[in-house]
Amino acid sequence: MIDRDSDTPVYLQLADIIRNKIVSGEIKPGDMLESETVMTKKYDVARLTVREALNILVNENLIEKHHGKGSFCKNNANRKKIYVLLNISDFYFVPYYTQSISKILQDNNADFIACDTRNSNDEICTYLEQIADSAPEGVIIQACPTPIADHTRLINAFSVLDEKNIPYIIIDYKYDFIDSSYIIPDEYNAGVKAAQYFKDCGHSNLAAICIENDNVSKLRLDGFCTVSPVKKIIYFKNNLRQEIDNAIEEGITGLFCFNDFIAKEVIDILKEKNLRTPDDISIISVDDTVIANIYSLTSVIHPKNKIGEEAAKAILNNSLPIKKIFKTKISTRNSVKKI
Repeated sequence: MIDRDSDTPVYLQLADIIRNKIVSGEIKPGDMLESETVMTKKYDVARLTVREALNILVNENLIEKHHGKGSFCKNNANRKKIYVLLNISDFYFVPYYTQSISKILQDNNADFIACDTRNSNDEICTYLEQIADSAPEGVIIQACPTPIADHTRLINAFSVLDEKNIPYIIIDYKYDFIDSSYIIPDEYNAGVKAAQYFKDCGHSNLAAICIENDNVSKLRLDGFCTVSPVKKIIYFKNNLRQEIDNAIEEGITGLFCFNDFIAKEVIDILKEKNLRTPDDISIISVDDTVIANIYSLTSVIHPKNKIGEEAAKAILNNSLPIKKIFKTKISTRNSVKKI
């Protein structure tokens, strides 16, 4: 049901509910969906919310609307079905993956069936268990980097795909305990690149702002520390304003931020304190998203569009197994000064 306390917009939650019913077979090809009026009452949402959710499913080629009749589950028997498991609520990265993957699939007569993992390994398992019974032509999975104590369910879920010869590929981050195809960036090297640039600019009093309990954050920090050990590690969910004050008082000249979003938050806090980047403190981040352009951030490039394109092509061309790690480059802008 709809979770009013969730950060995920209600229309995305509703689209996910209906999509799950289609994936599980509860709603079958040719079935008419409940009317908009019924859905507004059943889920206690506005009619516009229902329409936005249905439009998402129309764009995913899962349903079709017939004027005056209603919405119907499509029969896509002649098209390839590619399930794409993404953390849909992640406005930061998913738009890049969605755009790059969907374009390749649409150009090759394949349906992009999106599943919202909510950045949860449990949700990934649930979807994989459902997908295995529908025998799709392929699955693309954005792995969840949150550490888990027991890998058993995840290993079993992937094993079922192997047993049924359903091709799949993992993107963004790979599980060390699963032997699978993957296309990922070199996260460790991203940290190395950032530290080397700080070093070349004369910085040695450095701090890092990381995400706690996140394997990608750990990889980036480990790479960074091989070149320039940090004097201070700050976790993003802590009192960031106070931590930044402490870092400045301790003579920190440069901050390595786990990603562009965190760097943006830091710059906004600095502005509130009448401090400027890079005059008062230098910043390097990772991912090189649109945020980096807006805030003129020096950022290590994450090849997100290329990863999405290559994953889609690998699935469609059945060119698995593939194990590819993209080397990273740094995009220099105006957030670091030489000292």
